[in-house]
Amino acid sequence: MFQVPKPPKGLKVASEATSDAVEVQWSHSSGKRDGYEVFIHPDENVTGPSRVTALTKNKYTFTGLVPGTEYTITLHSVANAVRSEAVTATVTTGK
Repeated sequence: MFQVPKPPKGLKVASEATSDAVEVQWSHSSGKRDGYEVFIHPDENVTGPSRVTALTKNKYTFTGLVPGTEYTITLHSVANAVRSEAVTATVTTGK
């Protein structure tokens, strides 16, 4: 019987955000998963979002971001093309 994958835990900004990049990391989810899908959504004044799929590691660095902009990061575990509940974090790039 297939179950929805469990969400990852502990999503956080791994180090201080620079003016154009941010690294995020998380703890692996328990149970079966094929990987992770992570989105970064800028505030309403900047175009986006950006999505990265098929991640198997538990960290990722987004680059090419706009300085002084607030972003929401949304993370899912994925198994059999089904997403877990979302885990979110917010970060503002440096100026």
